[in-house]
Amino acid sequence: MEVLLLGNGFDIYHNLLTRYDNFMKIGRYIRNQSGCLYLKTRNVYNEIKALCEVDNSIYNSLSMYKNAYLKTIIDPDEYFEFVSLIRCNCWFDYFDRVSTKDGWVALEMQIDSFLHEIKDNDISNAEPFLEFIKYHFNSNDMFNINITLYDVPKEEYDELIFNEFESFIKLLKLYLKIFVNDVLSNIVHLYSFENEFINYSDYIITFNYTDTYKYLYNSNVDTIYIHGSVDNDIILGVNSNESDDLGNYDLRFIKYKKYYQRITKHTFNGLEKLVYDMKSMKTAKLLKVIGHSLDLADEDILTVIFDWFDSIIIYYHNDEALDLYVKNLKKMYGAKMLSKLTFSQTFVFERLPVNNYKKVIAHDQL
Repeated sequence: MEVLLLGNGFDIYHNLLTRYDNFMKIGRYIRNQSGCLYLKTRNVYNEIKALCEVDNSIYNSLSMYKNAYLKTIIDPDEYFEFVSLIRCNCWFDYFDRVSTKDGWVALEMQIDSFLHEIKDNDISNAEPFLEFIKYHFNSNDMFNINITLYDVPKEEYDELIFNEFESFIKLLKLYLKIFVNDVLSNIVHLYSFENEFINYSDYIITFNYTDTYKYLYNSNVDTIYIHGSVDNDIILGVNSNESDDLGNYDLRFIKYKKYYQRITKHTFNGLEKLVYDMKSMKTAKLLKVIGHSLDLADEDILTVIFDWFDSIIIYYHNDEALDLYVKNLKKMYGAKMLSKLTFSQTFVFERLPVNNYKKVIAHDQL
């Protein structure tokens, strides 16, 4: 039995715009555009082609899938909602001001950092939230950026900020639908992907929100969306860490925790069938991991999944990625256990093959 576990690197491997940096750059670009929020009939390609001059990953994606981007017409209502959210969401403004690194793990670290500031009742360094809270609570001190939150009931600003966080999640879902999933629905008609080590799997476990595997390889394989999907609820937040001083505040910030969201948003659905099928099969159980950083942010669920399999192949695209994976696994298991698991061939590391695809319809270069 073979199961494929996917992280965001899988989408990046296929030149899709799912990097955290893609989301922030495209969001910032659209937010800063002037004019009417309602979009006349327009395709994704024309909407973001100007960014090709400043971002190689956007250039590569639009160059590779130009026809698909041209065929993807943006829904005016979705665009209106996207622009409305991005122009007034204080979480997006906050991330825009503090972002120094690419990667969704960096986003989670920024969420965690801000929760620490709330815990200390001081968001003087998070100006978008300060302005937002003052506006809603009619503060008379609109221009003092050094105040704390002691004058505002904790429960009230907690609820206010979390509601904004849910709006940010909605914003992210709209981005992924407009600029990734809708494009994928056209890519499938223009390109044929052939990767034998990917094509044949009994199950897919994905930490991604997108439907990349379904569109590009096999729509009939059972797929488990551990962190939800664009068409349903999605998981976004921080991991539970009992050694973290936020552990004592876990109930206050529990809605930001991934384990809480997985339970309340029912993203474990499908795992029961996988576990049942695995127990009923006497053949060896192989897990192939592509594109997941193995960061401790997902340690709680990754270690459970890894325990189900006899052998785990972890694909890496370069030596830097291999170094990162080994370091993260060492943090999870410790040096002694990791050496044992590697020596016993439970963990195997293989270089990711070059992506092979065929153009069904020829496309022009930018």
